[in-house]
Amino acid sequence: MESLGPYLLRRPLGLAGDITTKNGHPLDVFEAQDARTGIPVLVYRPVQAALPGVRVEGSLPWLEALTLEDGSGTAWVAELPLGAVPANRYLGSAPAQRLRDWVLALAETLDRAKAAHLEHGAITPERIWVKGSKAWLEGLGLPTRPLRPDREGLLESIRALAGEDWGGLPWKGALEAWAEGKLTTAQLREQLEVAVQTVPPSRSGPKVREISGSLFTEPQQAAFPTLPSPSPEGATAETESPAPLKEPEEGEGLEAAAPEVEQPSPPKSKASLKVEITEETPAPEPAPMRQSNPPKKVRIDDPLEPPFPVIDPGRSRRGVVPGWLRAVVVLLLLVGIGFLAYQYWPRSSSVTHQGFTVAFRVEPAGQSARVELLEAPEGSTMLVGTVIAEVPGPVFFDKAGVYRLRIRADGREPSELLLEVPAPNGVNIRLR
Repeated sequence: MESLGPYLLRRPLGLAGDITTKNGHPLDVFEAQDARTGIPVLVYRPVQAALPGVRVEGSLPWLEALTLEDGSGTAWVAELPLGAVPANRYLGSAPAQRLRDWVLALAETLDRAKAAHLEHGAITPERIWVKGSKAWLEGLGLPTRPLRPDREGLLESIRALAGEDWGGLPWKGALEAWAEGKLTTAQLREQLEVAVQTVPPSRSGPKVREISGSLFTEPQQAAFPTLPSPSPEGATAETESPAPLKEPEEGEGLEAAAPEVEQPSPPKSKASLKVEITEETPAPEPAPMRQSNPPKKVRIDDPLEPPFPVIDPGRSRRGVVPGWLRAVVVLLLLVGIGFLAYQYWPRSSSVTHQGFTVAFRVEPAGQSARVELLEAPEGSTMLVGTVIAEVPGPVFFDKAGVYRLRIRADGREPSELLLEVPAPNGVNIRLR
């Protein structure tokens, strides 16, 4: 594995198109890791320019620029948020709510970049890193050739991430107007907040309208006995009482049905319609038929005494185990169980570990920093969120494992590191 200073270059980052500087030289981009802290980073080389003096919130922050040994320029190092992934993993399948959050975050980032006189020029889904509802722009500030305006690049990227759902997004028109410069970012935010309350009609609207529509239209069709009800509930009402509909073949059945046709009164709901059908068609006739033909009963007499003579087997001929022998067997069994429990029962260690001490060194000499505990391994009693030591000097840790720490120094931005304890070589902190 190739290394560049304290960074281990794991693999090249695949991008849609080469990143070319303004001088026409292609840039190599690597996913790497800081061997000191374990933080993931991106490394760009070779870059023949100085790092931007302004940090834009919403873009991957630049950490440092390392001078290459071959003299071809410098290597820029950008920090990656823990857990962030390229947005191209969600091509054609990104949820609408996530897309809305990413649009808001990236649009505000582009406004801040414009205020800092910075331009990306090549926004693609591969160059957007996301984690949950957060989104970051990668490579902002690189001296590269612009391929297209940033707003247009963001619009095309969101369209690719939405896939087939792009046409159903309620805020699609607002984003297109913003990309053309017809809306400001503040107006785009207002449009997105209004559109998020509007559900696309192709997703959940028709289901509600179809259900509400069937509640009013189907009872009107079911009021006429000659027409079948097309609704599923009407079908269940017919199948629940098929026999009463077939029985009235004489004039009485026609006379009972005639008033219902002459003076129809459409019910207010399907529930009342079902009640009327079941009340008008009772079926009391099967009961007398059951009484006229009672089922035959079969009686089986079981004699109490068997037909053969019963012989008493008497006492078993097997030898009886003496009581003392059974007592000996039980005693041996208890002794064996006790011995196994003594051998395999977990015992608390008589020697308790006193913890671990890790030496922290600060460069340049004469400077100091504070170490704040962010996360501790399971079983540790150290207080999370407190300053545990001021370095240089030894720092005590009560448990072995991985600790996430934050280093703070006056006049400098804090940085985080992952420390695996025990660390016999200690930790070097370089203040720049």
